[in-house]
Amino acid sequence: AKENLERKRNPIDFHFTNDVEIKPIRISKKEFTERSLMLHLSDIHVGACLESGNLYDNNWNEEELERRLDAIVDFVSEFGTLDHIVINMLGDYLDGMDNMTARRDHIMPQNMDNREQFNVFIKNMLSFIGQLAYYTSKITIYAVPEGNHDGISGYMVIKALEYAVNAKFPEIEFNVFERFFGTYEFKGETYLIMHGKDARFMKKPLPLNLNSDSNTLIRDWLDREGLHQSNIHIIKGDLHSNNLNACRKFDYRNVLSLFGDSDYSQYNYPSNGYGVSYDLFIGNNRTIGTFENF
Repeated sequence: AKENLERKRNPIDFHFTNDVEIKPIRISKKEFTERSLMLHLSDIHVGACLESGNLYDNNWNEEELERRLDAIVDFVSEFGTLDHIVINMLGDYLDGMDNMTARRDHIMPQNMDNREQFNVFIKNMLSFIGQLAYYTSKITIYAVPEGNHDGISGYMVIKALEYAVNAKFPEIEFNVFERFFGTYEFKGETYLIMHGKDARFMKKPLPLNLNSDSNTLIRDWLDREGLHQSNIHIIKGDLHSNNLNACRKFDYRNVLSLFGDSDYSQYNYPSNGYGVSYDLFIGNNRTIGTFENF
């Protein structure tokens, strides 16, 4: 305290001599960095209905679908103007047909008939894509043909959406793959997208975490397609979970479901929220994230 009092009475006199030159720092502005967004839209399950007595609330109908899609647009708007938005459509667009899955061996509660599911999906997806167009100069859509729930009805509704988008937004590129695996190039790297379980043949879905069987299946297919590079990103739906594994050749990512939990998954698996997984690219840097439970 005594020292502080002395300093106040005799402040230090700072001064510069004449031979000291202070030069201004020139700050150069960085050029605008390209920003792109990749949305993984999976397992929408239009028409799905949870029966009373379920463990967790998940009210799923057309109004809630519209609300969730609008919320995604709001999240995207926070990134500002984007150079490119890529949308991966990953199957199970509809919940099924005639209250059953595509294999016709699993009865499920549904709150829409076949016609309503089709119309609700087309109407709301067209609106969603149109809203996203305000925030980017380019949209590209890649879609797998079906899921294990919607089967051929999923193929028909995604093809109908392709034709509708081509007519309403001719500047948007829309690609529907005809095979289980679909691949494309983005920013010099390969993306492989799929649903994760087909409508007819697979006994079990591709798993949440890579195992020896799934690793071998994927590697064999990549080799037969001549995809020998090591920068491959595998994106899949089906399990309604966000999860990432990686090995030397590729990374393997499960993504969220926009619908969320069904009765079956609530009683048999750990609880998962609803949402959309995404990749954000700033220049050549890639950051993965999710919009969840909004």
